[in-house]
Amino acid sequence: MNQENHSFSSLQVSKPIQVNLDEFQINEDTFKPMTKGLGFHQDLRRPAFKQTPKEKKNFSQNYAPVSQNISNSLGPKHVSTNHLPTGLEAFYGSNPSQELIKSIDSKVELTQVSSGTIKDLSNTKEAPMASQFFAWIIDVGVIASFVALTGALLVLASGIEFSMYSRILPARDLILFSGAIFSIYYILYFTILDLGATPGKTILGIRLVTVAGKDLTVKHTLVRSLISLLSGIALFLPMLLDFQGRLSETKLVK
Repeated sequence: MNQENHSFSSLQVSKPIQVNLDEFQINEDTFKPMTKGLGFHQDLRRPAFKQTPKEKKNFSQNYAPVSQNISNSLGPKHVSTNHLPTGLEAFYGSNPSQELIKSIDSKVELTQVSSGTIKDLSNTKEAPMASQFFAWIIDVGVIASFVALTGALLVLASGIEFSMYSRILPARDLILFSGAIFSIYYILYFTILDLGATPGKTILGIRLVTVAGKDLTVKHTLVRSLISLLSGIALFLPMLLDFQGRLSETKLVK
């Protein structure tokens, strides 16, 4: 019996509750959406994006006045010519005053003379031909003595008498040997000693200088000694015409 009552009560509880909506007298008009004031009444679609037309800017027209203003502010335009500035014109303009040029040139010359790059040759004069010739004769005599001393040392070192050399070696070979030794001594003698003064030039009071007044170099003295040595082949005619001085850009002064 209890089991039957329990099953009956469980059936009653599980039965769904039915509600009749007609009893409340609810019309469809009472259900109105609350859209006003909340922003829902507005159109959700945004206006379409309209592309603005592109304007082409002429940069040449826009920047022309700017460049023109800059050029005007810098100063008047100079007309370009094919003239190239020379000397002091590159620093002081195309029409520098003559007094300014002379003063600057004098300062440059004094600076070069004091620094030793250019020597002052205003108090010197070119050596006469007689002094040059006798100085050369003295120097050649010194070189010949060196050649004779060298030959004597060779004979003593070999232990053979000098009379035997004339029998063993022909005269032509002795001349060639002596000429080769003389040429070597001649070039070395004048190339080295002309940087200062050779004995012959010192005795006659003359010295070798460059035409430009610069310091002597080995190049100057070597060229001069070679030309003077080779002039003997042409009967010393190039030496008389001062080829050694012209080609080496040197001269003898007193």
